[in-house]
Amino acid sequence: MRLTSVQFMNSCQPLDISTAWETGRDLLYRNLDEELLVPEDDDIPLAERVRRINAHCLALGKKNVIVVSIHVNAAGNGMKWLNATGWSVFTCSGQTESDSLAECLCESAIKNVPGRRIRTDFSDGDSDWEEQFYILRKSWCPAVLTENFFMDTHVEYLSA
Repeated sequence: MRLTSVQFMNSCQPLDISTAWETGRDLLYRNLDEELLVPEDDDIPLAERVRRINAHCLALGKKNVIVVSIHVNAAGNGMKWLNATGWSVFTCSGQTESDSLAECLCESAIKNVPGRRIRTDFSDGDSDWEEQFYILRKSWCPAVLTENFFMDTHVEYLSA
């Protein structure tokens, strides 16, 4: 199986990149392929990111590709420390293969970051949040987006 790791470039770029590299190292250790979908330093439009994902789906078969879009959350405008906390995972609406991936990631977060808040939404029977993010809607393979704690909460920033 190939994991395609989608990296959004933004003001928290070093934290996102670090998380993506650590994830990639762990996957390689487990004999799973991974690829950083956006290795560039420039911001890459969402349509181009999805084009790259779907090209992998065509080349490898969509059952052999998953997308984990890795982010660091923020609650404010970067001018002061805030109190928002937690990790969360998103899929698009409906029950899809992405929900299974999100459940695995949520269970892993609960296990691997004890004592930290895991934000969940069980309104549809599973722990992920549902949003119509472009990358989740347009990718042909299972796709999730993670928010890996808050960069504008001092305690979470220090533990990143």
